[in-house]
Amino acid sequence: MKIGIVGDIHLGINEGNQSFVDYQMKCINFIFEEFEKLGIKKVIFLGDVYDKRQAISVKALKLSHELFNNNFEQYFILGNHDTAFKSSNYLNSVEILLGDNNFVYSNLPEEVTFDKKKFLLTPWINKSNTEESNKIIKKSKADYMFAHLDLTGFEMIRGIVSRTGHVSLKLLNNFEHVISGHYHCYSNKGNITYLGNICEMSWIDYEVEKFCGWVDTKTDDLNLIKIPHTMYEKIKIKSDKDCVNADNYKDKIVKIYLHVDRNVKIEKFILSVIDVASSVNVIDEKAIITTTDVEIEDEDITVLDLWKNYVEEVDMEKSERIIVTEIFEEAYLRVTVGDV
Repeated sequence: MKIGIVGDIHLGINEGNQSFVDYQMKCINFIFEEFEKLGIKKVIFLGDVYDKRQAISVKALKLSHELFNNNFEQYFILGNHDTAFKSSNYLNSVEILLGDNNFVYSNLPEEVTFDKKKFLLTPWINKSNTEESNKIIKKSKADYMFAHLDLTGFEMIRGIVSRTGHVSLKLLNNFEHVISGHYHCYSNKGNITYLGNICEMSWIDYEVEKFCGWVDTKTDDLNLIKIPHTMYEKIKIKSDKDCVNADNYKDKIVKIYLHVDRNVKIEKFILSVIDVASSVNVIDEKAIITTTDVEIEDEDITVLDLWKNYVEEVDMEKSERIIVTEIFEEAYLRVTVGDV
């Protein structure tokens, strides 16, 4: 049996931007089409179907109604963004909106059997269910765990590694595969895989590959399917030859980096991109930003890179460096992606 797996969706993010809604729809439709080609009948969602904890827009409601009214047998594991409160899963959007015709796992881990293989479906673990969830995980003889987990040592987004965790990694050693939602980039260590979110949500996701997946209960293999659609694009103009077809950027969020002076051809190209894109930011790269001793010429350098370079140069103890880095990373996450 082949079982489809879908990571974080976050319906409702950037909900004011119809181009972004269309992009999410395109990614999800691609996933479902691939599953249909493979003959997949059962699909497990790893949490964070919705983005907003306590207020879901009409647009997000309409989108979820269109997407999940399909022929798949659907299993929803609760994510932290699906819950109204951080300390409890009791009140959640998935049970209310999708629970009638689907299977929803919202409180404690539960075992289900597909093709004689046992799956432990584990919803978001928080203050109210940590102790009981850990007991169930410890006793479980399931072959697989599908979950929405906070685990130490895995990348939450590219460049930021989690330092917290609700479950000891040792408890997960007995599962053939632990496949989790929650963190937004793909990563794998041993038997633990974070599938990542299904689409780009901000510039943090630029050029970060996105996947869905499926498991084969006969071979126990986890198979990845790369999602080809993107929302964020960068254009580097170093000569007229870089002014390619503007239609490639239709409905996308674009940054244009100018390394040369504008001329008629470049100006027409920029205007044509502005006409078709969702939003465009033009950056003049000829103005080199200079710090005390360092010239920054690479527009791909990130805020995190700058911070890490700065902290390494500051005269402080290692313990102090760790503390200030944690504070900065937490603030950076909240500003850029909110509550992961």
